[in-house]
Amino acid sequence: PDGDSCDGALIKKVAPGSFLEKRGLKSGDIVKKINGIQIKSVSQKNSLMNDPSIRNAGALTVEVERAGQLITLQYKKQ
Repeated sequence: PDGDSCDGALIKKVAPGSFLEKRGLKSGDIVKKINGIQIKSVSQKNSLMNDPSIRNAGALTVEVERAGQLITLQYKKQ
Protein backbone atom coordinates (compact mmCIF):
# COMPACT_ATOMS: atom_id res chain seq x y z
CA PRO A 1 0.00 0.00 0.00
CA ASP A 2 2.98 2.38 0.14
CA GLY A 3 3.20 2.34 -3.70
CA ASP A 4 6.18 0.00 -3.95
CA SER A 5 7.12 -1.27 -7.38
CA CYS A 6 5.78 -4.83 -6.98
CA ASP A 7 2.34 -3.53 -8.00
CA GLY A 8 1.65 -2.76 -11.61
CA ALA A 9 1.81 -4.49 -14.96
CA LEU A 10 4.79 -4.50 -17.31
CA ILE A 11 4.15 -3.68 -20.95
CA LYS A 12 6.45 -5.99 -22.89
CA LYS A 13 5.82 -4.66 -26.38
CA VAL A 14 3.90 -1.77 -27.90
CA ALA A 15 3.04 -2.19 -31.57
CA PRO A 16 3.37 0.84 -33.86
CA GLY A 17 -0.02 2.52 -34.36
CA SER A 18 -1.64 0.49 -31.56
CA PHE A 19 -4.12 1.70 -28.95
CA LEU A 20 -1.28 1.77 -26.38
CA GLU A 21 1.15 3.71 -28.57
CA LYS A 22 -1.50 6.31 -29.43
CA ARG A 23 -1.93 6.90 -25.70
CA GLY A 24 1.77 7.46 -25.10
CA LEU A 25 2.69 4.08 -23.63
CA LYS A 26 6.04 2.46 -24.44
CA SER A 27 7.58 -0.99 -24.19
CA GLY A 28 9.03 -1.44 -20.70
CA ASP A 29 6.50 0.86 -18.99
CA ILE A 30 4.98 -0.49 -15.79
CA VAL A 31 1.32 0.52 -15.63
CA LYS A 32 0.43 1.55 -12.08
CA LYS A 33 -3.03 3.13 -12.51
CA ILE A 34 -5.63 3.51 -15.24
CA ASN A 35 -8.19 6.28 -14.64
CA GLY A 36 -7.38 6.11 -10.91
CA ILE A 37 -7.75 2.31 -10.66
CA GLN A 38 -4.66 0.71 -9.12
CA ILE A 39 -3.28 -2.06 -11.35
CA LYS A 40 -2.08 -5.22 -9.61
CA SER A 41 -1.64 -7.65 -12.52
CA VAL A 42 -1.15 -7.91 -16.27
CA SER A 43 -4.55 -9.56 -16.67
CA GLN A 44 -6.23 -6.65 -14.86
CA LYS A 45 -4.41 -4.14 -17.11
CA ASN A 46 -5.41 -6.08 -20.22
CA SER A 47 -9.01 -6.35 -19.05
CA LEU A 48 -9.24 -2.59 -18.44
CA MET A 49 -7.46 -1.64 -21.68
CA ASN A 50 -9.87 -3.86 -23.63
CA ASP A 51 -12.96 -2.55 -21.82
CA PRO A 52 -15.11 -0.56 -24.31
CA SER A 53 -15.74 2.16 -21.70
CA ILE A 54 -11.96 2.72 -21.45
CA ARG A 55 -11.17 2.26 -25.17
CA ASN A 56 -13.88 4.69 -26.24
CA ALA A 57 -13.49 7.18 -23.39
CA GLY A 58 -12.97 10.81 -24.35
CA ALA A 59 -10.13 11.04 -21.83
CA LEU A 60 -7.73 8.56 -20.30
CA THR A 61 -5.19 8.98 -17.50
CA VAL A 62 -2.51 6.33 -17.11
CA GLU A 63 0.15 6.42 -14.40
CA VAL A 64 3.28 4.49 -15.36
CA GLU A 65 6.74 3.86 -14.05
CA ARG A 66 9.26 4.52 -16.83
CA ALA A 67 13.01 4.18 -16.23
CA GLY A 68 12.44 4.45 -12.47
CA GLN A 69 10.32 7.62 -12.74
CA LEU A 70 6.60 7.80 -12.04
CA ILE A 71 4.84 9.71 -14.83
CA THR A 72 1.23 10.44 -15.67
CA LEU A 73 0.06 10.21 -19.28
CA GLN A 74 -3.05 12.17 -20.19
CA TYR A 75 -4.95 11.36 -23.37
CA LYS A 76 -7.88 13.32 -24.74
CA LYS A 77 -9.75 12.43 -27.93
CA GLN A 78 -9.31 15.04 -30.63
